[in-house]
Amino acid sequence: MFYFKSDNDDTITANVINKKIDFGILPRVSMECRDALASMLERDPRKRISAHELLQHSWIQVGSVLFK
Repeated sequence: MFYFKSDNDDTITANVINKKIDFGILPRVSMECRDALASMLERDPRKRISAHELLQHSWIQVGSVLFK
């Protein structure tokens, strides 16, 4: 899976900066996981989830219960 694939470095960079994440390429990923990923990949650092907030995210909380 090469989401940002291109033969040109400038095109890859532009894709990383501008391309919307399509979670359809990850059909088995839960909605909670998708939400956590989207929160971490938010381009605006003021809106991006902090590490502390991520640790409180439902996806992390559920996972932590499974591994106790």
